[in-house]
Amino acid sequence: MNYRIASPNMTRSRSIAVYALLGAGILVSGCSREPAAPPRTQNPAANTQPQTSAPQQAGAVVDDVAITALVKTQLMADESVKGLAVNVDTQNGVVTLSGKVASGLERDKAVQVARAVSGVRSVVDSMVVN
Repeated sequence: MNYRIASPNMTRSRSIAVYALLGAGILVSGCSREPAAPPRTQNPAANTQPQTSAPQQAGAVVDDVAITALVKTQLMADESVKGLAVNVDTQNGVVTLSGKVASGLERDKAVQVARAVSGVRSVVDSMVVN
């Protein structure tokens, strides 16, 4: 049996492709969201309270997942950042970067890449320089 060992560049390319496809799929699935009309009740006064509908909450989650996928994809594509070493979490458009990086320059670049992604409101840097 012949086994071929994948080179680091081949593995990185595959990872980038997987994250790009994941991000594209998430973006496409969230494109046609329309807020649902609030349910009608017999009592008109009951309709005066603002309600957060399930589709709006789900839309926020989809947006956060899409932002996470896009940030991770951009980090993987950037040669100066070891994207696999940086964890990305997003909540309400706030991206938190964590993990170990080799230098302060790599940390700064990761933050810069994350801030450049559409939909990111702010970036929390929790990375540790090794």
